[in-house]
Amino acid sequence: IDWQCGVGTETHPSDITLLVDNITWGANKLTDPGAPTCDDGIQNGDEEGIDCGGSSCAACPNAPAMAAAVPDIDESDVLSVYSESYPTNTVTNFNLNAFADGSTIITQVDIEGNANNAIRIQNLVFYGAQWDAVDLTSYTYVNFNYYAVSSTGFNFYLIDQTAGIPGGNPSEPRYSILPSGGDQDLVVGEWQTVSIPLQDFLDYDSGTFSYDLNDIFQYKLDGNGEIYLDNIFFSNVSLGVDDFELAEMSVYPNPAQSQWNIKTDNLEITKVNVFNILGKRVISLKPNSNEVIIDGSTLARGVYLAKIESANGSKTVKLIKE
Repeated sequence: IDWQCGVGTETHPSDITLLVDNITWGANKLTDPGAPTCDDGIQNGDEEGIDCGGSSCAACPNAPAMAAAVPDIDESDVLSVYSESYPTNTVTNFNLNAFADGSTIITQVDIEGNANNAIRIQNLVFYGAQWDAVDLTSYTYVNFNYYAVSSTGFNFYLIDQTAGIPGGNPSEPRYSILPSGGDQDLVVGEWQTVSIPLQDFLDYDSGTFSYDLNDIFQYKLDGNGEIYLDNIFFSNVSLGVDDFELAEMSVYPNPAQSQWNIKTDNLEITKVNVFNILGKRVISLKPNSNEVIIDGSTLARGVYLAKIESANGSKTVKLIKE
């Protein structure tokens, strides 16, 4: 067979059948990519997200159907960066998308009709926001909510304007949220609360750089995947973490027609706040007991969030009114 592709003619005997497959051009040899791997941190094969979806991996989590729970820390204890819950005491000249990797997409979205915007980060590599530098020495925590649709982890940074630490340098103080081995375990498919002591950034090994909290002017995230952020603010009070074990608390009936019963194993419930899907607080109780009844007889049918607090921390649960 004589065959010169594209620049000449071909001749071949009429009684020969030619079957051709796996044709490649260029210097590289064809390699078999193999089946997608559902735990390699890469979107490959026919995966719809990182290590999820397609024909081989578990289904990918969806975008959040509900907004993050409304924080109930008094605004007098807060300096807000991004939170509709705290409109008064805020940083100035906030720039939501001050810098980002070229493939990272930053948008604001409303979730379930909620007027409280959330930040949607797609294809995260790195991304940061900026404001006029503030002195945080009178604050104790930085707080935020995140919802990871897909991710193998990310880092959160607070950037000191005058420390001069180059971006990406190992000396940049950070807080790691990873599947394991980080400062906090990554959870995918649920809103999570993060309260980071600012002392953690001061204690980070910054090498020869001088890092302090006197002039913080940016936050930054790096990592991968799709993540939502909301309620980013500094405070003197921790938002708390979900320290209740499910075995320690029961909520029944749920769904309910008129009331819910909450009971713990000898753990005193100090406060219960119930919010509708728009983030408005509709019930507030201070039972100081290990049992409490939430009277929902006057509430409309729908979904509510109850933040249940004790000396051990807090837990947010979904309540359904039939």
